[in-house]
Amino acid sequence: MKKTFLFLLGLMMVISLKATIKIADGQKYYFVCTQWPSGSIVLGENHSQSPLVYYDMETGQLSPDSYWILKKSDNGDGYTICNAQSKQYLVYSATQQTNANGEIIAKGIVLSSSATSDYAVWKITENGEGAVYIENAGASGQYFNIRNPNSDTPYLVGTYRTNTDANGLFNIYDENGKSVMDATDDTDPSGTCGTTENGEYWELTGLQQPVVYTTDTANPVLYTIRNIRSGLYVIGSNSRLTQSDTEASQFYFVDNGNGVQIYTSDNQYVETSYPSTYKNAPLNLSNGTAKNNIWKFGFYSTENTGYTICKADNLPGADGYNQSSYLYWNDYNLSTSHVIGLYNLDAGCTFVFYSSDRRHLNHLLANGVPLDNVPADGFKAYVDSIRLNDKDLTYDRIADRYYAPLPANTRREADYTTTVQVKFRPTGDDYTIRIDDNDVNEDGTITIPAVSCDKSYKISVIKNGTEEVAAASLNFTFLPIVELEMSGCNGSYYTTGRLRVTDAAANGYAPTLIAAYRYRGASAQGYSKKSYNIKLRDEQGNSVDHEFFGLRNDNNWILDAMAVDMSCMRNRVSTDLWNDFATPPYQRREGWEPKAKSGTRGRFVEVFLNGTYHGLYCMTEKVDRKQLRLKKSDPATDTTEETIHGTLYKGDQWNYEVLMGHELGVKSFPKRAPAAYDNNSHSETWRNFEIKYPDYEEEKIDWGPLWNAINFVATSSDSDFGNSLPTYFDYDVLKDYYLFLELLLATDNHGKNTFFFNYDQQGTERREMIGIAPWDLDGTWGRRWDGSNTYTKARQDFDQFIWSYEHGQNTIFYRLQQGKILPWNDQLKERYAELRETFFAPEALQKRFQDYAGLFSESGADIREQNKWAGSNVKHSNIQGDVTYICSWIKSRIDYLDNKYDYTPVIDGIDQIAIGGTISISGGKGCIYGKATTPTKANIYTLGGALIKSVHLTPTPVTITGFTPGIYLVNGQKVIVK
Repeated sequence: MKKTFLFLLGLMMVISLKATIKIADGQKYYFVCTQWPSGSIVLGENHSQSPLVYYDMETGQLSPDSYWILKKSDNGDGYTICNAQSKQYLVYSATQQTNANGEIIAKGIVLSSSATSDYAVWKITENGEGAVYIENAGASGQYFNIRNPNSDTPYLVGTYRTNTDANGLFNIYDENGKSVMDATDDTDPSGTCGTTENGEYWELTGLQQPVVYTTDTANPVLYTIRNIRSGLYVIGSNSRLTQSDTEASQFYFVDNGNGVQIYTSDNQYVETSYPSTYKNAPLNLSNGTAKNNIWKFGFYSTENTGYTICKADNLPGADGYNQSSYLYWNDYNLSTSHVIGLYNLDAGCTFVFYSSDRRHLNHLLANGVPLDNVPADGFKAYVDSIRLNDKDLTYDRIADRYYAPLPANTRREADYTTTVQVKFRPTGDDYTIRIDDNDVNEDGTITIPAVSCDKSYKISVIKNGTEEVAAASLNFTFLPIVELEMSGCNGSYYTTGRLRVTDAAANGYAPTLIAAYRYRGASAQGYSKKSYNIKLRDEQGNSVDHEFFGLRNDNNWILDAMAVDMSCMRNRVSTDLWNDFATPPYQRREGWEPKAKSGTRGRFVEVFLNGTYHGLYCMTEKVDRKQLRLKKSDPATDTTEETIHGTLYKGDQWNYEVLMGHELGVKSFPKRAPAAYDNNSHSETWRNFEIKYPDYEEEKIDWGPLWNAINFVATSSDSDFGNSLPTYFDYDVLKDYYLFLELLLATDNHGKNTFFFNYDQQGTERREMIGIAPWDLDGTWGRRWDGSNTYTKARQDFDQFIWSYEHGQNTIFYRLQQGKILPWNDQLKERYAELRETFFAPEALQKRFQDYAGLFSESGADIREQNKWAGSNVKHSNIQGDVTYICSWIKSRIDYLDNKYDYTPVIDGIDQIAIGGTISISGGKGCIYGKATTPTKANIYTLGGALIKSVHLTPTPVTITGFTPGIYLVNGQKVIVK
C-alpha cells in the first residue's frame, strides 16, 4: 500500500489547553502545514522544483531533506532552522528572487550557509488550537506561509503578513513522529496522558472507566477535576471553578451499580436540583447518604476532547421531573464569573481527572496508558536495566514482575546457564544480583537448576556481598515475548509506536524497532482483546524488513488475538496442517517459484502492551504477493504502459459473486453473470472481494482474472464446466481445499476468508488459472465463527451443514459434486485415503493441538491469558478444556469421514505402502485405490494365491473396481476391500 508519512502514522488525538511547546535544542524536526497534512517542507532543487524552499506533497513520504535542525538562538528569542541534509539556514529576505528563466524562487525566505542576524531567527508560537505559527524575529509580522497551488508560485515556502490562515499554520514533529505539542509533563493536558509537576497522573485516551472507584471511604482514591475549555479546576462548594489547583476540591467516586456517586474528600456528596424555570442547574454539596444523584462517564471528541460527567438518575420520565436536557457538567463559559453546573453537551462539558494516588497510576497502566517518567521505587530504584542471555528482561508495571523467555532445550526442567548483565543506578555502593539462591559467577554467568515456568523466582539486589536491599519477581516462559508501545490505536489508519521481539532462540540483543499499528479484522474489533496489523518503519517512515523466528524477512506482520477461539490455536493448527499436506500452488509445482507458499507461518508469543501483560497472541506472516511469489507488475516506461502480471484477491463477505453463482441461502443457480467491474475506479473492493495486489492506490489493477473464473463457474454449461474447470482453477489444490474444509467442518471459509490468486495473466501457460490460499480459520474443529458449538457436531455432512446453518455451499463445489465429466467424488476418496494414514490420522491431528496445549501449559501462558481476560467478552476461560473437546471431536469426525469415504486401513496398520519407493495403495468399497510415483506394474492376488488382475500404475490415481469384499495381496501387501 501507499507509503504514509511517519507523522500521519503517529497522529493521535491532541487537545490543547494553553499547551507548552517542547523543542529539544539541536534535534531534527519536520514541518507539516495544517492545510495540506500529507506534505513536508523540503529543498526545491532536490525535488525538481524551482522554489528554493518547497512544500512537497508528491512523494507521499518523508525525504532526508524533510528534516530541519532547530537550535535555540543566542538571545533565547527563537530558533535557527537549518536543513539537516544541506546544512543551509532559513533566513528572511524582503527581496523577491527569480531564476534565469524568470521564475520566482523565493518570497521572504532564502537559504544561507550562516545564521548571523535576527533574520535567521524564527519565533514559534502556539495558536491555541494545537498548531503553531512561525514569525521572523528580525522582521516582525512576517510569518511562514505556503503559497496556494493556484498561485504563480505553487507550494513555495515563504513569508506573509498574516498567521491566521491554514496555509500559515503548522505542526512540528520530531524524528519519531511526536508533535512538539505532545508535552507529557505539564499541568495542562496537551497530548493524551502525562504527569504533572506535582506528581499527578492523568490521561485522555477514552477509557470506559477513567477513575478508580473507592471501596474503602476511610482510604479514598482522590482526584481533582479540571475543565478542558476553561482550564479551571472544580470547587465542590458554591459551584465554582478556580485557577488554583491547591484551592480545588478533591473528589472520590463510588460505584453504585448503575453509575457512580461523587464525594468530596470531607465525605460530602455532589447533588443537583433541576430547575424548571431557568437553565442554570448548579452543583451542590450535601452531607449524609447520596441516595440517588448518580452520574455516568462519557468521552466527547471535540476541539476540547475529554471526559463528560452526565446525570444518570431523574431522567425524562421519572416521577416529578421533566429533565430532557441540561444533563452534563459544564463550565458555562461566563465572562463575569467561573461557575459550574449542568448544561447541554457542548465544548464546555469535557474534563480531565488528576490523581497522585498510586492506585490511579496502576489503573492507567493496566489499561495500556503509555505513561513515561514514572518514579522508580523498590528494585527499580537500584537497577536501571538487567539482561539475561544478552536480552533485556520485560517488566510488567502492574504486576511489578519481570519476564524472560527460555530456550526450548530447557523444557522439562533442565538446568539453565545464561549470561547476566546489570546496570545499577549510581549510589556509591557495591551491588550484585542473585536469582533465588544462585549467585552470578565470576565469568558473568548464572546457573538456575531445573528451571521452570511454574514458579516465580526472586531477583535480589545484594549490597556489599551480604545485605539484600531490594527484590523483584521473575517469571520465565517458553514463548517469545513481544512488547508493544503505542499512544493509541484504531481500525482506520496506522499510528506509530515501538516494537521489541525477544526470542530466546535468536542470537544477540533484541532491538527496539519503530512500528506502526492498526487494529485488524471487522468483527474482531468488537472484542476487548484486539488483533494488530504491524508495519515496520525507519525514522523517515520508509518500510524496513525484519526477520523473526526464522520466518520470512518482511516489514508486514500480524498479531492475532484469537479472541473468539476458546483454544487459542485453531487458526494456527489449521494453517500448519495446510502447509504440511496441501498440494503446492501451481507456480511452485511448475518450477517458476520454488519458494511460493499458500499458507502463513507463525509463532505463539506473549504480548506486553505499554508495559503491562496483554495476553497470548500468534505472530504470523501475511498472505500477500511476497508469500505467494506472484509475478510483479511491470512499471510504465516512456514507451510502454504499466503491465499487470500477478493478481491477488480476498473474499470479505458473502454474496452472489463470493458464492460464485447463487444468492445467500438459496439453493438455486440462475446462471447469471457476475456484476460488472471497473478497473479505473481506484477502489479496493468489488462485490465483497478486496484486491490485495496490485496496490489499488498506486498501481493499475485488474479484476478480470477473478471475474472470468467466477463467470465460468456461474454460467458455463455442464459439459464446459467439466472439461474446462482445470483451466480456470488449480484443480489439485481445489480437491485438497475441499477435503481440508470438510475435515475441519470450516464454517466461514468456502469463499469468504479465502484468497484467490493468478500468478501471471500474461504468461504462456496457466494464464487464466486461479489458485487458492486459506485464511482466518477460527470457526473450525467443532466451533462456528462466533465460538459456539450448538450446530457443529462432528458426525454430519459438510455440505448439508453449510446449506443448513451458513449461506450455502460455494457453487464450484456443488457443481463438481453433481458433474459427470470430472470424477470428483472418486478422486476425493482416493485423496482422502492417501492422507488418512498420515496427516489426517486422528492421533496426528490430536497431537498438533496437544503439543501447543503442552507448550502453553508448561509456559504458564494459558493461565496468564485466562486471568488477563476473565470477565471480558474474550472466549478464553478454559483453554486446556477446549483442547480436550477438540481431541474428542477429531476422533468422531474421522470416524464419520472414514465411513463416508469407505476408508479401510491396510492390515497391520499399513494403508499407504511404498514398494521400492513407488506404489501407494488402499482399500475401498468394492475397489482398490492405487498410484505410483513412476510407471509400475502391480499384481493383485487373493489370499489363496490366485491372480485376479495385473494393472499398470502411474502417478495419476486410479480406482480399480470389480472386487468382492475380502483381503487381497498387491505386490505382497495385504489390502481390505469392503
